[in-house]
Amino acid sequence: MWMETEGVKYSEGSLIGKAITYAYTRWDNMTVICSLLATCRNHDVNPRDYLNDIISRMPYQAKATHNELVQLLPHKWKVQHPESVMTTTA
Repeated sequence: MWMETEGVKYSEGSLIGKAITYAYTRWDNMTVICSLLATCRNHDVNPRDYLNDIISRMPYQAKATHNELVQLLPHKWKVQHPESVMTTTA
């Protein structure tokens, strides 16, 4: 990964060094988000609509069942939100 090979060239105290350290320590979380956005894209779901809705629901999902959580996945979510399905033009 670039941050491991090239990032060491920058001083930890420099702005770029701080930015690289910040990103590197959060890399695992960022890849989960990137994966979720890619899943939205693969299912033609508008990622902004999806994330806005899901994030607003999160405080109420603490006791959700497995099946209720599955309904929040992009391919299931879009059935209930057809207005958020992205269409492509030829």
